[in-house]
Amino acid sequence: MAQSHPKFLSRLPSFLPTGLFFAGGTPVRPDSSFPWITTLLKAAIKGRLALLGVTASIVLAIFLLMPPTTQAAVTISTVRSAGDLEGPTLDITNVGISGSNRALVVALCFNNNDYELPVSVVLDPGGGNQTSLNWLDDPEAGVNDDDGHCTIWGVKAPPVGTFTVRATLNDPLVADEAMIAGAWPLTGVDQTTPFGTAVGAADATSIASITIGSAEGDLVIAAGWNEYYSSGNTMDTSGTGIEDYKTSGDGTNGTDVSVGQHKTAPSGSTTTCTWTHNSNGDKWSAIGVAVKPADYTPDAFDFTDQTDVAVSTLTGSNIVQVTGIHDDTPISIDGGGSYEYRICADDTCSGD
Repeated sequence: MAQSHPKFLSRLPSFLPTGLFFAGGTPVRPDSSFPWITTLLKAAIKGRLALLGVTASIVLAIFLLMPPTTQAAVTISTVRSAGDLEGPTLDITNVGISGSNRALVVALCFNNNDYELPVSVVLDPGGGNQTSLNWLDDPEAGVNDDDGHCTIWGVKAPPVGTFTVRATLNDPLVADEAMIAGAWPLTGVDQTTPFGTAVGAADATSIASITIGSAEGDLVIAAGWNEYYSSGNTMDTSGTGIEDYKTSGDGTNGTDVSVGQHKTAPSGSTTTCTWTHNSNGDKWSAIGVAVKPADYTPDAFDFTDQTDVAVSTLTGSNIVQVTGIHDDTPISIDGGGSYEYRICADDTCSGD
């Protein structure tokens, strides 16, 4: 009886879910030297009666699970925001971070009448998981432009837990002026290049608008600011943006407000975020950045055909190195019977 062991399929399906796991659910965290994979297979044998005798073949496949497109969507957890007068510090509480391929983005807007500047945005200040966020936009942009200034900050792979995020300015604001911040905890973010180039703008027109460099499928996060959001005036997300928060700092001379939004980038190289307002010509400011989705698409890989293998017996494949992905990605084996796989540290699987 002739038996054959065809190659594993190297063409990966487009309908499978995301992530990469060891057996038992332990996540793999790939880097530039991705672990080697081998499989031990106890295959279901499909037999058929032929004119010259019975032949059996083993039909097997191993897949790295992928999202509906070559990249999965970035997912937002619960967005938190806070606003207060004068500062120079502002705390956003109960920021919950969990999941794989994590990132945290924070937008900070404030009324910089005396040209105040941000100093830092820190997760879990003074705690055991204290983590500084990176200033994603140009630190020198808008420093000589008062009445409203927005900046945006981010960090990849923040710690898991529920934390306070603290924003700090170099000086207190003028009396009655507000500082407002929003925090977006994210999962499914590319851990090699998580963020695009941040873009900001400011004016006194009735439509606030910024155009941000992006690629199709990016998650674009943006915050708008309006000075003296007084009674009867409004500021709202417009267009296809989804509003995440509207937070104010109430003063006796009026109310500054900041509105956060997000949208999925369409095809093309840019995404525009807009806000409408009616504040008697007072200044608006806005900031935004594109967040890149995790890459779950490996380079094509293959296994060597094996022939004359024993029926209902564990048969080890050759060892292959999976390349081309940079983020936590699920692994699955597709085929009948019982099967196993190993994640190895090298091309010999001598040490797991």
